[in-house]
Amino acid sequence: LWRGWAIIKDLWNEEKAEQPLVHRFDSAAERRAPTPPLTEISSFYQIFAGFGCFLQVGLNIAAAAYADPKNKEKRDSPSKLLETLSVIILPITLVGFVVFTLAKPRERDKKTMLSFKILFTLYCGVSDVCSAWYYFFETENYVMAAGYLARIGVLAGVYTLGLRMRAAIGRLPSVDCEALLTEKLFVGGFRTVSSCLFVTFRTYKCVVESKDPLSLEAVKECMPTARAATYVSLFIVVFWLLGIVHGGVKKEWQHEITITLRQVATLDFSYRRLAQGVFLILMVVCGGLLFALIGSKTDRLTEVIIQTTGVIGSVAAIITFTSEAHTVTKALKRKRTHSQGMGVSHSVRSQPVSALHGFYVVLTLVPTGSLVATSIWFAIFPDGFKWIVIQMLIPLCLTTFILGTSCKPLRTDPFYTRCIKGHFCAFICIPLVLVGIGFLKLYLRERRVEQLLTLIAAPIALPVCTVFFIMGLSLVSQARKLPPALLEDILLKTVVIKGLTALASILFFSFETLSCILRVPYEKENGAASNLCVEAASGAGYLSMFVALFLLRSLGHETVLPTDRICITYQEVAAGDLTWTRKIIMSLHAVTGLTSLFLFTTLGVMVPDEDLSATFWVGLVGLMALVTALVVEIWVDVLKGGEKASKSSTSSRKFSSRDVTKGVMV
Repeated sequence: LWRGWAIIKDLWNEEKAEQPLVHRFDSAAERRAPTPPLTEISSFYQIFAGFGCFLQVGLNIAAAAYADPKNKEKRDSPSKLLETLSVIILPITLVGFVVFTLAKPRERDKKTMLSFKILFTLYCGVSDVCSAWYYFFETENYVMAAGYLARIGVLAGVYTLGLRMRAAIGRLPSVDCEALLTEKLFVGGFRTVSSCLFVTFRTYKCVVESKDPLSLEAVKECMPTARAATYVSLFIVVFWLLGIVHGGVKKEWQHEITITLRQVATLDFSYRRLAQGVFLILMVVCGGLLFALIGSKTDRLTEVIIQTTGVIGSVAAIITFTSEAHTVTKALKRKRTHSQGMGVSHSVRSQPVSALHGFYVVLTLVPTGSLVATSIWFAIFPDGFKWIVIQMLIPLCLTTFILGTSCKPLRTDPFYTRCIKGHFCAFICIPLVLVGIGFLKLYLRERRVEQLLTLIAAPIALPVCTVFFIMGLSLVSQARKLPPALLEDILLKTVVIKGLTALASILFFSFETLSCILRVPYEKENGAASNLCVEAASGAGYLSMFVALFLLRSLGHETVLPTDRICITYQEVAAGDLTWTRKIIMSLHAVTGLTSLFLFTTLGVMVPDEDLSATFWVGLVGLMALVTALVVEIWVDVLKGGEKASKSSTSSRKFSSRDVTKGVMV
């Protein structure tokens, strides 16, 4: 309303002015002097960030002050609440500490450097010593106390490396320095703080579910989930720091230091870079698992899992950031010393990528082996818990099978073809037979309708999967006819990027199911997890299958030349001037999108198992709709699309049917 009133006021004043409003704005813009490039952030933000760091130090000192080893009755003292608050705000204050250090990168006088050392001593040294004191005397957790003391040395090394990066940022040209301070440090800092706050507020769910949310007992119960939120927020901060590290390089040098998709596809980099990538993936996996465990009550086992996963992820994060910062600083030093550059430049265009590294093909066999082993276990000793594990493994194996088949599209030798067929038999035929045997035993024992339907669906799934396998081999054969540039685009953007995105989504859904299993008290009898988490497992399994099938659909569309893809205009969609085939496809995709919205609400829920649950039927309807739409769409648009050109030759904007599906899914 305020903005609208200002615009109306300007329009009213335009009639009284001697010149139109637009000309007055142009004159003001011409009189405004050009602003110099930004080389430092305002001191206000620096002071505000420093205040957050002092707040962190104050909470740790207060928690240590209330810790009294002599008075055993003070176990419920305010020190527990103060320590929990200090753990929660740690990632946010860490962002403030980084902003305080990098706000004025070109100031290197003794006074400035002394203020950095004092703040680091207080923020890391004094805080960690107070936390070690708290865990040593208040909780008698000597391992945590030793960990806080050891963390001081680790953070000192990381901080020394950070000062080197600060010096490198100060030597950047003014334009590059302005881009880093505004985009990476300022805007990226606000986004990081927002993400950390979102993760932190999920901890409040545990407090609300407590009997007395305002009591210290509720804080004690929710301490593990608060620590899980802290670990996830720290991982988000590490990603932000990695962006700052890359931003500390001149734009003309960045392509020579960063790893490209071509190098990832062919593994054309050093073993140290490979280890760094493994640690980065490990940090992401630990973050996904911890995010699924935030906001729920935990027992002793879940608390141990949170602590172990958080420590492993933190070590991986520190190694990743240290390795990347060391690589960048070393490369910048060599670049300044030798003006001719650092070896062979990545900007030199080599042959297009026609196949991914064989390591990825071998890696796709690991989930299949796990599925076969679990299926054998389920066939011998069938129960609900093993079926939940199989539901988590099937979409992961399907995705890795699709990616493994697409890694080397130009290879047609008999050995490789037999390997693909053997992988299909190990992934589909053997598990289907074993799952059918297991469900036959379960049905004879429990007589449930869902078990009977699954038993009937097992032999029906075999011909359906065979049809998809034959269609997939046809897509691979069609991809061999593409130009090398388009084939490289499919391998890098679709197989690598979209494949990793699909795997990340499937892992997230699986972690939600795992969080439900871990929330079941371990004192209960065997089978309690399978009875309470069947809804979460079904919803996560169906959503993961949707993700895997949409990846197959995306790969299918990319195998058609852009000039031969069947496209329609927005006018045809608005007027309904579509063929009956496309209307059916869009309707089926709409059904899948609506069922996905329902299934997403079942992630992580813990409810008693009921015969013929709504999740089972809704997911089955969505899966059947997606499979039907996929068969028709791939056959009509992809396999037959290469034989005919686009019907519409108008100059209006065109799009494929997958854009309609993407809009429906959103």
